[in-house]
Amino acid sequence: MAIISLIKLGESHYYSLIRAAIESWPREVMGEIYGKRHSDTLRITNVYEFVTAKRLPTSVSYGNDEAIKRLRRLDEVIRRNKYLKSKLVGGFHTHVIGRSNRDLLRKEQNSLSKDDLNFIKDEMNIAGLNEWIEILVRIERKTYSTIKRPSKTLTYSSKKMKIKIRDFPHQGYDITFSAFHIDKNLKVKEIKIRNGEMLKSA
Repeated sequence: MAIISLIKLGESHYYSLIRAAIESWPREVMGEIYGKRHSDTLRITNVYEFVTAKRLPTSVSYGNDEAIKRLRRLDEVIRRNKYLKSKLVGGFHTHVIGRSNRDLLRKEQNSLSKDDLNFIKDEMNIAGLNEWIEILVRIERKTYSTIKRPSKTLTYSSKKMKIKIRDFPHQGYDITFSAFHIDKNLKVKEIKIRNGEMLKSA
């Protein structure tokens, strides 16, 4: 089977990730993603934010172990249902760019850390998965000297999606979506991520 090379986000999942990142700012957020695979393309069907997560400006972790146990039992029931094509395929989390880590190289801001990979390894083992997709959402709040109306722009690089949101005349957010395929040996490959509703205009 070919390695997944493209992630397609539906419009609702695209905005759910943006809303989660902005709502939780300046703290990180995490969750699970579900999807359906078609050859080398993964279409995301659901994005679930962990509402009980322990959120900090430079990290995010499970905050309620009992809640996570309940979710894992639910995930197992879903996986065993042969009639459901949408399955757990990975997770997402944010990297918040602030005073404490603004000097990091942009490559480090948009990549997975050693702690991220250790966490993913544990989750793969628990879920019995041989591959994992992780969506990383980098968010940085910006201030501007010129006054402009609220607006949103979306641009694509070779693999990433970059969104600029201006929610106040002097304030906004720079958000970058990155996606990674991790195999059972923890080999990481960055893959393309797109808003599926906008692929025709990309």
